[in-house]
Amino acid sequence: MSEADVFSTVFSEAYLNPRYTFMTRLFNTIGLRLLIAKSNVPVNIMLIPDQAFLDAGFTYNVNQSQFLYNGSTNGVPDRLERIIRSCVFFGEYKNMSNNLSGTGVVKTGDADGEGDYIRYNNNKIYTAGLEDIGLVANVDSAKTASNGKVYFVNQLLRYSENGIGFHLNKLGAATTSPFNYFWQLLSNNTLAYTPTTMQIIGLTGFSTIFVPTNAAIMQAVKDGLLPGNVTTGAPTFNPTTPADIDRVRKFLQYHFLSSHTAVPDDVVFPGSFETALKNDIGTALRLQINNSANALSIVDAFGRTANVIIAQSNNLSNRSMIHLIDNYLKYNDQ
Repeated sequence: MSEADVFSTVFSEAYLNPRYTFMTRLFNTIGLRLLIAKSNVPVNIMLIPDQAFLDAGFTYNVNQSQFLYNGSTNGVPDRLERIIRSCVFFGEYKNMSNNLSGTGVVKTGDADGEGDYIRYNNNKIYTAGLEDIGLVANVDSAKTASNGKVYFVNQLLRYSENGIGFHLNKLGAATTSPFNYFWQLLSNNTLAYTPTTMQIIGLTGFSTIFVPTNAAIMQAVKDGLLPGNVTTGAPTFNPTTPADIDRVRKFLQYHFLSSHTAVPDDVVFPGSFETALKNDIGTALRLQINNSANALSIVDAFGRTANVIIAQSNNLSNRSMIHLIDNYLKYNDQ
């Protein structure tokens, strides 16, 4: 790294400005400085002022060289690393974040690995954690450096500490919501969901939740995949027999993409990805994902296609994205 890079790259905007001492320390501690301070590494970053960290409960003990959160050091490095990695955009995601005046979603962190997504709209930044507390981060200004763009934002880019069920409940609790039938099936099924923690059983990392519309779920009932009235399509949301409870569990888990976040961004190549549903010998069942800039489709085990309904999708959750789809997905666990 040349001395000139320190003063010309996106890193310089933090390094040379005393308002961003906290982020400068974090870039050094986490090792991101080695990348963002190189003129030959394209990257966009968001800079958060020290005051926003202080307002959120973060401090730094100079004498002990320790970061603290509400006076404690417990788990703080992991917490801060996740926040800071949500402020950098590499690879194709750097290009996608060159202009935040429009509307879209973009992945943060390392270009080749999974990372948290943010949503932007007219220079307003939304994260799952900010949405949980009813806040939005504003881009106050931007500067162009030798290796990318720097956005100055006024809020900490918080991640959500709630279970995915918290966000599914927000989307689907209303009886008029197209997410409602799926939410009712999930919230009543203790084989797939833990109500006390609002966690989906078996999903421990990044994931994607595909939610069939109410009409699609009614069709699944008519087709015999879910318990309910096969004539009207009315689902039985809280079945009592072990066989029916397990049918609901399988249906739900086949709609959870495990260890992968899929959005309509034309970055991830089409491919086959594991779901949370496993067969009797422990092999995860898979879905084919086809992706483009303005569309995302899913092909199930029977060659049936479901399409993401963009206008009601790209909902942020805890290391997860929640999409509404126009068809249910049919598994084959034999």
